[in-house]
Amino acid sequence: MFLSILFIVLRGIYTAFLYYKIIILNKKLENLDTQINDVEKQIALLKEDEKIKKYLLLKDVYEQIQPTKWSYIMRKMYDIIQKVDKISYWKFEINNFVINMEQLNLVWKVNDLSVVYSSGWIIDQFEELPFIKKMNIPYYKRVNNMFEFSLNANISINEYSSR
Repeated sequence: MFLSILFIVLRGIYTAFLYYKIIILNKKLENLDTQINDVEKQIALLKEDEKIKKYLLLKDVYEQIQPTKWSYIMRKMYDIIQKVDKISYWKFEINNFVINMEQLNLVWKVNDLSVVYSSGWIIDQFEELPFIKKMNIPYYKRVNNMFEFSLNANISINEYSSR
């Protein structure tokens, strides 16, 4: 008899404890709902702010301008090729030219290695480009009357200056 009364009392205490926990959790949930509503109101006010609207507009314009980085890179590559092409006494052939947003791979044949290694020429031209990183020439070899060389470089499209 005593045990059954004790069991009923403990069960009542446990039930009261659970109701107490539910009440506390509901209050915390209400507080969080209030905080969420306050933050949503602040966000709505910020979206109406003219400075924020201008920022978002400029952000959209900037994201649309990003492709010009790629056109800048291609223009610089073309300028180097044109510069070498204008020197009539050097013969060169481009065998393989692969460029993407991360890598440049170029295989050229030249009749004189000085066009590759002389100061101010092909290697220096590419090294001066601000978006070229970790450039190397893994090989060059003699093919008939020409020298074939491979030029590889990493491209960092985010690091450039359009002068």
